[in-house]
Amino acid sequence: MPLHHPMLDSGFVDTLLRHFGDGSEHLCVLGSPSDPDALCILRRRAIGDWHSFLPSQTQVGPQLVPGSACLRTLFESLPGRVERIDLLSIDPAVLPKGGEPTHQRMLSALTVNVSLAGTFDDYWANRSKNLRHNMRRYARRTAEVADKVEHIRITSPADIARAVSRYAQLESAGWKGREGTALAPGNAQEAFYTDLLLRLSELGRAFVYEMWIGNRLAASRLVISSDHAVAILKTTYDETLNAYAPGRQQLHALIADCFSRHPGKTLEFCTNASVEQIAWATDCRHIEHWTLLRGVVSSAIFQTTRVTRNLFQSNQGTGGKDTVQVEIHKRLADLPHCAIELLNEHSRRDMQFGGAWLENLERTVYRNHPGIRYFVLRSEDTALVVLPLLVEPGRHGNDAFALGNFYTASYCPAMRPWLRPEALAPLVDAVVRNLAPLRAIRLAPMDPDSTEFKLLMMAFEQRGLATFPFFCFANWSLHSHGKWTEYLAGRDGQLRSTIRRMTKRLQQEGGRVEVLTETSDLQRGLAAYALVYASSWKVPEPYPEFVPSLAALCAERGWLRLGLIWLGDRPIAAQLWIVTDRRASIFKLAYDEAFRSHSPGTVLTATLMQHVLEHDQVEIVDYLTGDDAYKKQWMNQRRERWGLVAYNLRSVAGLFGCALESLGRAVKGWRGRRTSTPEDTASRVGGRT
Repeated sequence: MPLHHPMLDSGFVDTLLRHFGDGSEHLCVLGSPSDPDALCILRRRAIGDWHSFLPSQTQVGPQLVPGSACLRTLFESLPGRVERIDLLSIDPAVLPKGGEPTHQRMLSALTVNVSLAGTFDDYWANRSKNLRHNMRRYARRTAEVADKVEHIRITSPADIARAVSRYAQLESAGWKGREGTALAPGNAQEAFYTDLLLRLSELGRAFVYEMWIGNRLAASRLVISSDHAVAILKTTYDETLNAYAPGRQQLHALIADCFSRHPGKTLEFCTNASVEQIAWATDCRHIEHWTLLRGVVSSAIFQTTRVTRNLFQSNQGTGGKDTVQVEIHKRLADLPHCAIELLNEHSRRDMQFGGAWLENLERTVYRNHPGIRYFVLRSEDTALVVLPLLVEPGRHGNDAFALGNFYTASYCPAMRPWLRPEALAPLVDAVVRNLAPLRAIRLAPMDPDSTEFKLLMMAFEQRGLATFPFFCFANWSLHSHGKWTEYLAGRDGQLRSTIRRMTKRLQQEGGRVEVLTETSDLQRGLAAYALVYASSWKVPEPYPEFVPSLAALCAERGWLRLGLIWLGDRPIAAQLWIVTDRRASIFKLAYDEAFRSHSPGTVLTATLMQHVLEHDQVEIVDYLTGDDAYKKQWMNQRRERWGLVAYNLRSVAGLFGCALESLGRAVKGWRGRRTSTPEDTASRVGGRT
């Protein structure tokens, strides 16, 4: 469910416009004004160039869009001829997942939050030992010098204005005051925050948290809330009290209070997070900037300019090389312990991301292959990135691919989520340097909404590689917290009828269904699977050892769900599901075509679905690959898998590849515009606000 961010509340946006708007803003509405499909507020920057209305007082741009595709209508709807639109500070948490990735995308601030689900005690117990130790030390130190320490939450409109005034006095006395960026008595910022908090406090959605040490204001925070989130707008503290860390002590008290008053919401920090702030967070994400370009010419100019600039800047070298190092290994077994730990942690999202999957690929598909490379970016004893690649030599240079093959439904390097694109510079440089002459890097299939996809795209571009996203395939999945009966009731009537009739028929004919999970049943189950597969429509496996080896690995770890339908002594359907961390992946399925009229695939899918929902209590069931119509019957969410190709412009083959790629995309874009319909440009742009 997308986050309903307090900074996108109509009261917040209206206050921004009243204080910082100049009358040139355009409210753009797609669809009905009473029930719009998309909204954004834009300003003209120059002729043909528009950008989001974005005062510095908000971290999130005032735009609600379901994805980049609908925004193409703005080019025809805004006044004059529009060549470029910059949508600034888009928070991915407020967007639906699964949209087409915008190529002109830049990651901006790293924001963090705290999930307020559960209890504060559980949250605090999961913070680092170092953070908990320091907070105890600061509390003891404060108690030694102060008779009284108070944490106050101010909510009434009568007191809010005075609290904001105290905040302004405190912040203007610190470094922000010296730099002229502080909220200060009498300035425009104080007027804005006073107006905003007074307005929202009447709705019970504005608070000022203060920490007092004796009779001295030590720290203050301005906070607002919505139905789903609490947002910290501004933070300040008395810098003369640094030894007592009043800002940290107040944050500790504020989080505890939010667990009590706002259970189930998220606490948004609304800042470009530091390493210290990340230690408090339960999640982090990058705020994004999108650049939309009108057509082939403007896209070519933009892409050429950016690639040229990045290529020149990348020649200036990278920072931080003294604190990080890149190791290159040819086998998984050679990786340092910290890299294996990162892979294991990463595999909780999807077992295909972890060491077990990669080791099986090495053993059964790429045995003794000379091109396997694991690039490990590490800082001392901490692994930051593990990038598994497969290098294939060509006539004019080497190509680097994601370490996988057609068995791989999702690829994602193991990566710390709080990394910024520039932190990956040493890694990208090491890949280019060690695989020379490198023509291109191609990583697929990936989730275009993932942090890793966006980070890699920007990191490649910043190091002078021309980078393009490309579509791979559709992915259908079920996101459910319900029981089997509730799930089945939500399916199509025809599917429910087929399950009921064919299950009854199977029973009447002496058939039976079983789900194997144990190692002791593995050989019998694999023999039955092989018989069914040989009688199905599927082509023979090019790597016959892969599936049995994967099944054995899964059985050893308790992940195996091997479903079989028997008719007498003959297996007529088989499906291999893998269950890890509340996620079921439908990896292989087949049925004997001689028994097609029995709908054995439908009956077996229903049995396994009931098993994973009721017994394993999974939250996600994933069909992995393909846009087949039958998958929609079982699932409730369609996403897409995309890839990245990055051409090395320092090689002749890379330049040639980039030129062909650009030409192909230009032709495709031209054909797409030629076949567009009037409905594709149906948009309304409201008047000036």
